[in-house]
Amino acid sequence: SPRPIRQDRKGRSPQSNRGDGLRRRRSPSRERGYQGHSPKRHRRASDHSSKRELPRSHHHKHDRAAVPAVSLPYSARSLTKGDYFTFEPVFAEYLDVQKQLRLEDMDEREAKGRWKSFMGKWNRGELAEGWYDPEMFARIASRNPVPSERLPQAELVEREEVTRQTDLHSDDDYGPALPTQEVSRRFGARAPTVQDLSIRSELDQEAREADHTALQSERKADRRQQKERLDELVPRAEPGTRERKLEKRQAVNDKMRQFRDKSPGMDAGNETELMGGGDSLDEYKKIKATEQRRKTEREIRREEIERAKREEIEERRRAWQEREEGTVAMLRELAKQRHLRQRAYGDEASNYGMRRGGAGFIRSGFLGFSPDRMDNDEDYGTGILMEDPEDYYPPSPPPTKQSYTMQSGKTVTLHLVGASPTEAHHLWNGAKIISDYFENDPSRVKGKTVLELGAAAGLPSLVAGILGAKKVVMTDFPDPDLIANMQKNIDECDETVEPRGHIAATIDALGFVWGADPEPLLARLPAAEGRFDVLILADLLFRHAEHGALVKTIKETLKRSRSAVACVFFTSYRPWKQDLDMKFFDVARDAGLEVEQVDERRLEKPLFENDPGDLDVQKTVRGFAVRWSAEDCR
Repeated sequence: SPRPIRQDRKGRSPQSNRGDGLRRRRSPSRERGYQGHSPKRHRRASDHSSKRELPRSHHHKHDRAAVPAVSLPYSARSLTKGDYFTFEPVFAEYLDVQKQLRLEDMDEREAKGRWKSFMGKWNRGELAEGWYDPEMFARIASRNPVPSERLPQAELVEREEVTRQTDLHSDDDYGPALPTQEVSRRFGARAPTVQDLSIRSELDQEAREADHTALQSERKADRRQQKERLDELVPRAEPGTRERKLEKRQAVNDKMRQFRDKSPGMDAGNETELMGGGDSLDEYKKIKATEQRRKTEREIRREEIERAKREEIEERRRAWQEREEGTVAMLRELAKQRHLRQRAYGDEASNYGMRRGGAGFIRSGFLGFSPDRMDNDEDYGTGILMEDPEDYYPPSPPPTKQSYTMQSGKTVTLHLVGASPTEAHHLWNGAKIISDYFENDPSRVKGKTVLELGAAAGLPSLVAGILGAKKVVMTDFPDPDLIANMQKNIDECDETVEPRGHIAATIDALGFVWGADPEPLLARLPAAEGRFDVLILADLLFRHAEHGALVKTIKETLKRSRSAVACVFFTSYRPWKQDLDMKFFDVARDAGLEVEQVDERRLEKPLFENDPGDLDVQKTVRGFAVRWSAEDCR
């Protein structure tokens, strides 16, 4: 048998340098690969492994012993140049760990040179055992896989062939192929593998999806363009109109009709039910009837309850208004009767005193029943038979006193009646705030004529007199006790203001019914003044039935000038009737007057702390200025 060929240190056969002239056959691919190179270039010993063995050379004097095969750890196989792409991740990891180099930064020549060095160390077993571990190889390959596009076609064919041969030999093998396994290299066309078919199917599917997406985009763009052109030719109706709703419904019907035409088995359907309908009057009536039937009994009962509540509130408002009107009418009648009674009793007392020949009976103040009168009456009178006992009615509350401190530090003492049907026994918040409003700018009343309606204690009138008003007339309901109380406040204030007698000469207290003839009020003005410059209405708007009378008095007493103003300050002590209070200004506007809000303040606590309703509303005082319009002042 032929003797084995010896190899030198670099793995080359001694016969590679022989010049015996024998012709060496090469594959066509190697012929193409080595064109233009010198024929003296050394070839690898592996190139002669499958050739016939040549005669032994005696060029060297001493024969070298054959290099024994090295047993690699983990039964790993030796590497060749063709394993570069397969072991590229391990090679790159080796350069990064051992040499601190990056394979991506090297050119092809340097990479091949370092791969040759790595391959030699691998085959000689000079690397650490961890580099031969199949688990480490799989871990590095999974972390840094080599893309298929980087592999040459021949390498792909070789890898697939290795995989197929490995599967045929054993299903239990894993890791790199053992050195004993021979890998055959094939060239040229081959049958596609399952992986190739799968990749081709995925590429085809992606291409079809891309074409479908592009087609959809083109269709949407075309529909959008057609819609824009249609809007230019036939503009749509305004948004929110019934025509716009009909257009939208028609568009939906057209779309549904197109869907029906494309869908099989839809011809037999009712178009009205399918499209929704609702454009005609009959269909609209049917829809309304259906909605009416869908109302549950609970909703109907809720509506009835709300309707009953509204009617109850309206009935209470109507009863309250009638009661207010009755109270005002009663007060007017009482005042009229009292005036007539006083005049009749005065005449009768005078005549009776003259008949008796003395005035002692008149001084006694007894203007009622007497024995002499009983003798002269035809029905003999009833005496005290029909009179109420003295303790029949509860006693009236006693009068009260309150103090108000001005910004200047001056204290004004006010006397209040014990009880009054006109609510004159309170010092209202509106009177306090309007007094403070005058003090903030004394020019609002200084040197001007002032009229106060519903004055009660008369605090704003007193403050106006102190601030230098030219003439002040405070009025309230013509009740003698109420008028006497106002005069008492005037006299007491006059004693505390210098010079003495100024307040008494400036301020007058009169009884006046809103809406009555204002001539008695205008008569108190100086001769040169026809009407008042300033009117004061403090907390009077809760008398809703008297809004018209108040506006009438304003128009008859306010000077026709843009500088003349009626100051209306009030608080809605019944928050649920605040809208009724504000209707006063609607009446004023209807009468040709102008209304402007000039002040709004929130107090720390309401006047009546235990009253129901919103506390914020009860603590808020708002002030308005009512004037003649510019046209009326011309």
